[in-house]
Amino acid sequence: MNKYYFLLALFCINFAEIAQAQYHIESITPASGGACNGAIAIAVDTANAPHTFRWSKEGETGTAIDNLCPGVYAVVIEDTYGCSWELEAEVGKIDGCYIETSETFRVAVEHVCEDSPQGSITVIPSTSTAYNYEWTHGNGNSPYAGNLAPGTYSLTVRDASDPACFVQLTYQVETKMDCGPAPPVESIPIYINEFYNGPEGREEFVELVVKGDGTCAPVDLRGFIIDDNNGDFSNPTHGICGTGFSGGHIRFKQIARWAAVAPGSKILLYNPAAKNTGITANDDPYDENGDGLYVLPVTDDGLEGTPLFPSYSNPSYTPSSAQTVTFQAAKWAYIALKDDKDAIQVRYPDGRYCHGLSYGGADFINGGLADLQISTTSTLNEAIYFNSGSINDITNYGQSPTATPAAANNPENENWLNQIACVGGTLIVNELSNGTDERSGYVELLVKSDHDCGVVDIRGYLLDDNNGNFSNALPESGIDAGHLRFPSADVWSAVPGGALIVVYNEKSKHTSIGGDDPTDSNGDKVYILSAAELEGVGRSPSIAQPQQYDLGASYGTGAWDYVRLYSYGDAMQVLAPDGGYQHGISYGGLGTVNGGPDDLLIETSNNKNGKVYYFENTNPKLLPNFSISTQPTPGRANSDLNQAYIDAFCGMEGVSVNGVATSRSRQPANFRAKLYPNPFSNLINMEVSSPEEQPVVIRLQDLLGRVLYEQKATLTQGFNDWSIDLENIVQDGIYFMSIQSTEGEVLHEEKVICVRK
Repeated sequence: MNKYYFLLALFCINFAEIAQAQYHIESITPASGGACNGAIAIAVDTANAPHTFRWSKEGETGTAIDNLCPGVYAVVIEDTYGCSWELEAEVGKIDGCYIETSETFRVAVEHVCEDSPQGSITVIPSTSTAYNYEWTHGNGNSPYAGNLAPGTYSLTVRDASDPACFVQLTYQVETKMDCGPAPPVESIPIYINEFYNGPEGREEFVELVVKGDGTCAPVDLRGFIIDDNNGDFSNPTHGICGTGFSGGHIRFKQIARWAAVAPGSKILLYNPAAKNTGITANDDPYDENGDGLYVLPVTDDGLEGTPLFPSYSNPSYTPSSAQTVTFQAAKWAYIALKDDKDAIQVRYPDGRYCHGLSYGGADFINGGLADLQISTTSTLNEAIYFNSGSINDITNYGQSPTATPAAANNPENENWLNQIACVGGTLIVNELSNGTDERSGYVELLVKSDHDCGVVDIRGYLLDDNNGNFSNALPESGIDAGHLRFPSADVWSAVPGGALIVVYNEKSKHTSIGGDDPTDSNGDKVYILSAAELEGVGRSPSIAQPQQYDLGASYGTGAWDYVRLYSYGDAMQVLAPDGGYQHGISYGGLGTVNGGPDDLLIETSNNKNGKVYYFENTNPKLLPNFSISTQPTPGRANSDLNQAYIDAFCGMEGVSVNGVATSRSRQPANFRAKLYPNPFSNLINMEVSSPEEQPVVIRLQDLLGRVLYEQKATLTQGFNDWSIDLENIVQDGIYFMSIQSTEGEVLHEEKVICVRK
C-alpha cells in the first residue's frame, strides 16, 4: 500500500525562510516478494542547505534509504537556519509474507522488580496492517499483556487478512536484581505543577516544581527528562497529529546549574516561538534574582534535546536508551503538545517514569504510575494544573482557560508550594522568649546548611528585635534603635549545619539555660552565650531610618539592650551581613516594613509572662508551623518534629557517592577552614586556621573519586590563606575539595560547585 503520512513542525524565527522551503516525500517503493527491498526518497529545498537528516532507521543520514521492510519510517530534517521538519512515510507491500521479519515488530518488556506480578509485554507493529494476537496464557486479542509474573510467554501473531501468514514469538519476563523497589510517590523529586497547550498550539509551557525529599536538601536535576509522549504507542489509529507520540524529548544538561536546586523552586519551560503573554519579559534561567523561579525557553543552553525516541519503534525508556542517545540543542518541537490525547511527563535520568499528566484518552502504558486523564475532549487553550495532595489522585487537579505561568494556581496550590519550600535563610529563629516582665529573655537560632553536614560562615549576621513597624509609636513595641552582630571571629566562620545558638540576656539569665559554651567546646553543636559575646551598635534602625541598617557603624560590645523584647508587640529577626531580611518571628500587631516577607503574628494579646514561641518543622515562614508554650527548651529541640527537622541538616553523614563521602569533615579542635567563593568560576580561595604547624595535602576530586588536583603545603600555626587557579582543570560540575594530613586523616572536606556562565 503506497500511502504515507507526513508531519511538518516549524519552529524558527525567520518565517520568511520557512515559507520558501519545500520538503516532502518524493517517492516510496513498496516491498515485494517477501523481501525487504522497499525504499523512500525525500525532496529537499537546496536553498536552505546544508541539511542534516536523522532517520528512525539506525545509521541512515541521507535523502534516500533502501533495503526496507514494510513499516513506518520517520526522518527529522534540519536546515542551515536551525529550523526542523519531521516527515513520516509508510512502506507498504505488493505481495509476500513479511510478518516473519525482525522489522515487523518491536517489543517493550517491563520486567518485575518485586514479588508481586507487575511485568508486562507490549508488541508494537511497525505497519498499519491489521493483526490478530493469540497468547498462550490467555489474554484475548490484544498486543498488550499485563500483570505478569516472571516467566516465559508465547504469542502467535497473524495477518488478519492472510491467516496463513503468521509468526510465533516468545518473550521472557525476568526478575530484575538491580532495580530495587519502585520509589514511593512522596519521594518523587519533581512534579508537574501546570502545563498549557495554548490557543491553536501556541504559547505552550510546562511549569515544574522541585519537590525534594521532604527536607531542605537540594535536588540534583541533571539528566532528568521532559517529554510530551503519553505512551499510547500501541494504537496506530490515533494518527500522527493529535496524540503526540512522535519521537523526541528534552533533558536537563549535566551542568552545575541543575546540580543543587532548592526544594520549592519552580522551573518554567516555554515555547520561544510564541511566548505566553503571562510569562515575564525577562528570562531568569539561573534564578539570579533569588525568587526560586527559573524562567527559560527550551532552547536555553542549559537544556538538550533529541528527536529519536520514544516512537512506534522504541516505546519505552530504558537505562541504555535514556543515557546513551546523542543529544543536541533543544527545541520545543521535542515536547510539542498536540490538540488531543497528549501529555507531559517527567522521567528520571535512567528513563524510569516520575510524574505525568494526560489529557484525552491515551494511557501511560510505558511506565506511568497512574493514568491521570484530565478529560476525553480536545483541550486546546486550557491549562491543566495541580492543587495539592497526592499527585496520583485525579481529584487534585483542575483545568482552566486561564494559565498562571510562574504563579500559584490557586490558594490551595500556594499553600502547598509554601509547605515544600526551603526558606528562612541561613539562620532561623527556632525559639524565642521574652521572659517574665521583660527579663530572662533569649533567642535560639538554628543554623541551616546544605544538608551534607557542611559548615556555614555566619560572621557579620545581624540579630535584631525590631520587626519593622517603626512608624507606629505603640508603647512597649520595640521600636528602639540598636542591634547585635556576630563578630568576625574564627568560631563563627565554620558553624556546623543543625547547630543551635542560644543568645540570652546577660543581665538576667533564664534558669533553663545551661552553662555557657560560646565556642561549642564540648562538640554537641550547641553554642550558649550572652549578648555580651557579640558586637552591638545603637545607631540603627530607628523611627528616623526605618529600613536602613548602618552597616558602616562602629560596633562595640554587645548588650541585650540592643535586642531587648517588650511586652506588647515585638519580635526577633535575623538579617544577612548586607542587611537583607532572612527570618523573624513577630508577636503582637507589628508589620514587616523593613523587608520581612511574612508577618508571623503569634498572638495579639499581652505577651509577657514567660511565654515561649517555637518553630516545629517544614516552612519557617508559615504561622501554622509555630507553637506557643510556657515550657522553654533553649539549647535543645522543641519537639520530635523539630528534632527531625534539625537532624535533616546532617542527614547525609556517612553516605558516599561513588566512593567519595559527601561529608567527611573531622576537624580537630580549633581547626577551621573556609573555601570561597562557592560556587566558583576559576579561582577558589582557602582560609585555614590551624592549631599547630603541620604538613597537609590539598586535593580536588570529582564525584567518581578521581583526583584532579593535588598540592602539598605546610600550614603555619594560626591563620593561613591562598588561592588556587582551577581554570584549566575543571568544567561545570560538583567537586570535593579536601585538606588531609600526610597520614590521610581528613581535616576538612567541602563540596564545591564550578559554574561558568
